[in-house]
Amino acid sequence: MKLVLTKFAEHFTQVYADSAESFLEENGRRFFLLYLKPIIHGVGNYYIEAQTRDQKRTDVIVDYRG
Repeated sequence: MKLVLTKFAEHFTQVYADSAESFLEENGRRFFLLYLKPIIHGVGNYYIEAQTRDQKRTDVIVDYRG
C-alpha cells in the first residue's frame, strides 16, 4: 500500500503540478480511488468509511487477495 500511495503522489504531481486550480481534498480523494480501482480490480475491494464532521479525512479500507 505504501508503494501505491507513493506512486499516486508522483503521478498526481506530474499531471497537476502546473495547474492554476487550487487543490481540493474532495477531488484528491476521488482521483485516488480512480487510481486504486484498476490496481485491485479482480483481486480486491475497497471500502470507504464515513468522513469526519469537518470533511477533512476519509478512511479507505483495502482488501487485496483476501
